[in-house]
Amino acid sequence: MKNRPCFVSSLFAVFAFVAASVSVRCADFNDIVRQTRQVENPSPAANELIARLEAEVSKIIKAGHLMPFRVQYGEGRARNLYAEPWIMMFTLARAYPYVAKETQSAITTYIRNETQLHPPWSKTALGPMGVYRQGDPKGVPELGLPPKYKPTGTMLYALWLYGHCSADWSDIKPQWQSLQGIYAELAANPPTYELISAAIAMSRMAQIFSDAPVQQRFTDEAVKLMQTGTNFETFRRNAHVAYSGKPNWYRGSDGIAFALFYLTPEVARYFNDQSELKRAMERYVEQAVAIWPLWWMAQAPVGDWGYFDEGSCAGPETRMMLFNYFAWVRQAPANELRLLVDVPDALIGDCYYMQNLVTVIEACGQATWR
Repeated sequence: MKNRPCFVSSLFAVFAFVAASVSVRCADFNDIVRQTRQVENPSPAANELIARLEAEVSKIIKAGHLMPFRVQYGEGRARNLYAEPWIMMFTLARAYPYVAKETQSAITTYIRNETQLHPPWSKTALGPMGVYRQGDPKGVPELGLPPKYKPTGTMLYALWLYGHCSADWSDIKPQWQSLQGIYAELAANPPTYELISAAIAMSRMAQIFSDAPVQQRFTDEAVKLMQTGTNFETFRRNAHVAYSGKPNWYRGSDGIAFALFYLTPEVARYFNDQSELKRAMERYVEQAVAIWPLWWMAQAPVGDWGYFDEGSCAGPETRMMLFNYFAWVRQAPANELRLLVDVPDALIGDCYYMQNLVTVIEACGQATWR
């Protein structure tokens, strides 16, 4: 009996240690929600990349509204990319801080026109309207356009990012109530890492719109998702099912790393802060790279556990998923990333190429969280 007080004290000490550990982890997760990534002082090595980015944005502004991008390699099946109604907003938001002032103004006008034509929060994909992104014969890009479009959490992140970079909330703020409903629909599905980005974006937009109760609710939601997301296998499986209908890679799935779709700096920071999660992600990426060892190339000529379909090639989405992983999680230096950016696949509006350009430009600068 004399030893009982010591035992109880030790027990309380253990509970206190565990509680403190959870408290610290939650605090770290809260920092991920609250802090935004700032990049300053790009080195002269970024100048040529900025010029390339400026040229790509200018082509889009000059062309106007673009159709989805139809890709078909060899005798493989055709796919349509960039059909998401928010994809251009997301891409031009990333480019915005690094282009000239007059180009920034043109981006704002362009996005306003796009929003009127096809709102980024729409539940329908871009249709057979607009300028071809590639020099295809007339009538071909209209074939096989996706009949359905499934919004994802990245749409909400795109809205926040555009407002954050451009300071133009004029079209977004009136949708605030509707956006909360859209998030609720997304959250009713099994969670993915994209949903973490969505919850973070919703918390930040609530702050911008002075909606304190909703801000706290979405901050708590983001923290809860990050606590659950340390189980990589669950979130990986959910992403595969959401995009392909199957829980694992399968022959003909092109080996696409769905769990890495639209990786954001915040989610990459989260991976880096969780050692076991980061190792699980590294193992997953090793499998993807084994399927596509030349993943960074436009039309990479090997893949899918051997050749599936005559002349099978990796689509641009493979470059999008893996590029930011190597930049933000593996933290490859700018001189290595520059070699991986390659060339655009589409003549106009190659969104993933432009996003990768921005990632390299940012790698030439100094990144901090504030």
